[in-house]
This record gives sequence, structure tokens and C-alpha cells, in this order.
Amino acid sequence: MFTTTAGKPLRYNHWRKSYFDSAVSAAGLADVTPHDLRAPHGTWVADRYGVMTAAHRLGTRTRA
Repeated sequence: MFTTTAGKPLRYNHWRKSYFDSAVSAAGLADVTPHDLRAPHGTWVADRYGVMTAAHRLGTRTRA
């Protein structure tokens, strides 16, 4: 669990407004959501560690 500096649970909306949106703005981007990073992250993991690792990390159910 992630917490605030006061030790309280960090809520998604607070994290998004305080950290994510400001990082997106600082990067000169617009209309980027955390979910938009899912596919690029999956591609990076698959290239580096393999498709099965990417599937596991992204929560895709696979059969053994």
C-alpha cells in the first residue's frame, strides 16, 4: 500500500492529480492516462524479459 507523507492511504485521484498529471504536463504531453502506459510497458517487458513475463505482469491469464 502506498501512503501519503502523513501515513494515510494514497487514493488514486489524489495520486493522479498530485503526481501523474503534473509529470505528464512537465513532459509536454496532453491527455495521457495511466492506462495509456499499459501497452508500451507490456512491449518493453516482452522485449526484455519475454512474452510470458509480460503476460503475467499485465495480468493476462495464460495456461501452463
